[in-house]
Amino acid sequence: MSYIPLSRADLASATAVVVDADYTTSGTSILKCIADAVVVLNFTPKDRETVLVHLSTSNTIQIVGDIHIYNAAYYNIAEYNIAEYGGTTLTLNTKDTTVHLMYVREFGEWLAI
Repeated sequence: MSYIPLSRADLASATAVVVDADYTTSGTSILKCIADAVVVLNFTPKDRETVLVHLSTSNTIQIVGDIHIYNAAYYNIAEYNIAEYGGTTLTLNTKDTTVHLMYVREFGEWLAI
């Protein structure tokens, strides 16, 4: 059996974090948000870096980064804002909501898939 290296999108190697205050990602992560917070996506992500954000309460989570929505269902569960200078924010406040984000270097943006 040959060894296949894990990709940055492989959640088996992800860092799991309970988020109860503002947080900045620094690699593939699984975040369980339990309080109001701002989640800033890694400013220097690697290709295919993945972040799962789960809001387990009815608090408000703002996800900040260069985000483009590819999953139309997110428009029903999140508020999507584009700032004056091009930055984007996804705001969640519905209990038991999960957003899957992956950075694609070729596109130069985080994809909400």
